[in-house]
Amino acid sequence: YTALVERCKSLLAAADTARSPLSMALVIGATEAALSHASIRSLDASAHLRGKVIVGVGEHVYLSASCWQPAGATFRACDTAVFFLQSERGAKKWPTTQEKLALLKHAFTMTNGTRGHGEDAREPPGR
Repeated sequence: YTALVERCKSLLAAADTARSPLSMALVIGATEAALSHASIRSLDASAHLRGKVIVGVGEHVYLSASCWQPAGATFRACDTAVFFLQSERGAKKWPTTQEKLALLKHAFTMTNGTRGHGEDAREPPGR
């Protein structure tokens, strides 16, 4: 994780220096080992962190888009974490809001119009 996080930080610092908008989402398997890694922990203290979503292993699925595999939900082995990192201009151009984070978390729970737990998911939370 160290090289990945350092590269992200370097690109964000360069974007700030150039006064350019930059936005990135870092998606990782949120295992205990990953979340306790020093480089991942450093994201929580980063000035570029604009939002974070952690979705529990039992709360989400992934959908296969491969034409050679049957469509449908696929196995997920652990929680998933999404870190939103943005330069100062990126945060102004594409704000990371609590509503957007809630919509993203909701999207992780959807499969073919229903939530992973069988609940109706056509409407996102708060709508």
